Amino acid sequence: MHQEIGVLVNGKYVAAIEARYRPEKYQSALQAARDSGHVQCMCVDSGLRLVVKMRAGKLHLAAWPDQAHMHSQLCPFFTPEGVNSKAVVPLAESIEHQKYRRSDELTSSGEHAADVRLWFVLHELWEKSLMNRWVPSWRRDWTMARRHLIRASKEIAIDGVNLASRLYLPQTFTPARREEINLEWGAFTAPLLDRPSCSEETASAFVLGVVAEVNKDSRGFWIRLQHHREAFFVSSLMWMNLSRLSRRGWSEISNGTVPKGRVVTLLRVEAMSNLHFAAADCVLMRVSEKYIPANLDFEDLVIRMLLDEQRSFYRPLSYAQSHGVQPNFVVTDTVVKDCDLYVTGSGFPQHRLPGYTNERMRDSTSRGRVSWHWAKSNAMPALPAAQTKHMVGR
Repeated sequence: MHQEIGVLVNGKYVAAIEARYRPEKYQSALQAARDSGHVQCMCVDSGLRLVVKMRAGKLHLAAWPDQAHMHSQLCPFFTPEGVNSKAVVPLAESIEHQKYRRSDELTSSGEHAADVRLWFVLHELWEKSLMNRWVPSWRRDWTMARRHLIRASKEIAIDGVNLASRLYLPQTFTPARREEINLEWGAFTAPLLDRPSCSEETASAFVLGVVAEVNKDSRGFWIRLQHHREAFFVSSLMWMNLSRLSRRGWSEISNGTVPKGRVVTLLRVEAMSNLHFAAADCVLMRVSEKYIPANLDFEDLVIRMLLDEQRSFYRPLSYAQSHGVQPNFVVTDTVVKDCDLYVTGSGFPQHRLPGYTNERMRDSTSRGRVSWHWAKSNAMPALPAAQTKHMVGR
């Protein structure tokens, strides 16, 4: 979890995502702020007022009336103009901002596919397949990524069923593979078509791929994946929910264009009566080069530097968060200790940087690592020296 956006609560800087979705940690500060009236979101340079509300005996923060659309699209207080924020599924129900159960607990809890958080599945797949890691001797295109993701899916079970048997990842398309691809897709969708959404017991399965384009019609949106002919329907309400639950990926494609290879989606799909397929649930994950998750453009810059300097590193995933604030990246080829990389955006208050840097240094020390910090408003510092040899590739 990263603190590129913050909230000033009675003069104290708090991560916006924490203040929005874990208010129980800040009840005394929120009470003081409620009395003084000083709460401000710093997602934009001018700052935006927030309101402190009491709900179910607990204080919460909310966007100021009629100002939710003025927040940055990356801010947890943002809601698109014309959308009722109360109709949006709470982000606390998304895996991106909870401490979720690991896969072995999924298999024993008897959870149904409809209840499984897609962010958990996606992050679990990325971590088990090492897709959040990079070593200079590796190579990674979609064919290679698909191979590792399929292998990782065999280690995850939902409802006691191996995920690999319910997951479809499009093959890299070539005319020579057309028949093979059509047969594979037909076998995957047959159980869904036998029990469509209009039936008493609807069948669902998972589709994972890179977003190629998004088209809108009168009922909602259609997501098409790279290397795949079938488009998947997403309702207008779900699309608006994605602006909160998958806001980084959503913001990349909400303007009508899809940067090539920059957004990965995991959908839980069902067959509709018209033989098309609709998303019963969906997440969008923004990625950078080599399919490494990256939330913002300045993280892209760090990844580009790491790749150019041929460094070994990984991106911590939020469901696996331990104590302290997770770094944006961890470099694993340093001479002495692994190095946590922390990045703060241009909206981070300058007077808070020294204290924030010291806090992150203590977090890293507690993990047995050193730390590196880049504030986007300043020049990027050099990385710690690397070992002369890298890990063996795969």
